[in-house]
Amino acid sequence: MNVAMFIVGFCIFSLYISFLFWNIIYQNKKQREDGNGTKDYYKREYTKPKAKKTKSGSQSRKKNYHWHNESKLNGQ
Repeated sequence: MNVAMFIVGFCIFSLYISFLFWNIIYQNKKQREDGNGTKDYYKREYTKPKAKKTKSGSQSRKKNYHWHNESKLNGQ
């Protein structure tokens, strides 16, 4: 009984692995045939000039290091 269970389990596992590899290969071929827009993916366009920055300096908010004293300064 135990040996039969291992044989059946091995057959199911081997079928699963074979269909898994078949599916991976089939989807890879199908994706290559479709082209999926990845042709020339790594080519860069050097014809356009770089856009210049519109602002200079830091883009972050002004730091308020004394936020805890703000209510005291306003008289609240």
